This record gives sequence, structure tokens and C-alpha cells, in this order.
Amino acid sequence: MKSIIYITLSALLYTGAIGFGQKGLISTGGQSAFAQTKKGPGVKFDKDVYDFGKVEKGQIAKYKFKFTNTGNEPLVLTSVRASCGCTTPTWSKEPVMPGESGYVEAAYNSNVGHGTFTKSITVQSNVKDQTQVLYIKGEVIPDPNDDPARKTPLRTGNE
Repeated sequence: MKSIIYITLSALLYTGAIGFGQKGLISTGGQSAFAQTKKGPGVKFDKDVYDFGKVEKGQIAKYKFKFTNTGNEPLVLTSVRASCGCTTPTWSKEPVMPGESGYVEAAYNSNVGHGTFTKSITVQSNVKDQTQVLYIKGEVIPDPNDDPARKTPLRTGNE
């Protein structure tokens, strides 16, 4: 009885392995490997959020997001947009070949705001059905040399 169960289970596993092999498993000299069925470019960013921490008012805070083309065709960034005018993006304009790297840099103008901020950069490319959103954040602190109390004349008596 045990041998019948063993034979039946073996047959089922063998049949499943053959069916699996027909749907995406290829043989490479006796070893198995998944076939790459997706053609086209791919994009993988090293990180998608960067925290500047404290930024002194008046400074331009910059961060360069790095990415790699994980696909098998050239990657082209078709649109890079910041969420507001206080952030200016620059990016790799030339096609990025498979396995190569590129960048999207975000420059935040701290003259525009004060307190905490979070800004987004939306990246579109020739990767089908994929939009990447990157974020920068931090806190703008006042310039210690721009203290309004120092600029106001001190009045004493009946002047």
C-alpha cells in the first residue's frame, strides 16, 4: 500500500514539474533557471525618500537619487516633475543602457518656506505602466544671522 502511494505521489510531482517547465523554466545544461520573459527597460532606484534633516533658510538643499536600468533595453526618462516650484529636478537625459546607472537630482530652495517640508518628484519613463515617485523632506530653520530682533532699533526713554 505504501508503495502505491509513493508511486502516485512521484507521478504527480513529475507531472507538475513538466508542466512548470513548459511555462517558464528552461534547462541550461542539466541546471534549471527561470527564463526572462519580460522584454524592455526596467528601473530600480537605490532609495525613494531622502531626509535632509535641518536645512538653514537660504540654502539650496540637493540630493541625487541614483537608479539602475534592470531591463534588457535602453531606459529613457520621459518626464520628471516636482510637486511645486520650490523644487527643481535635473536628470539623466541620455538613454541608460541595461545594467548602467543614471540619476534624478532634486534641488530644494529653502528661501521659499519655513518649518517642515515634504516634496515629491514624479518620474515617468519608457517602462510600461510604471511611474516612480521620489520624496525629499526636512525642516527649514531660520538663519541665525537673520534675527529680526537684531535689526529692530532699541528704543529707550522719550526718543
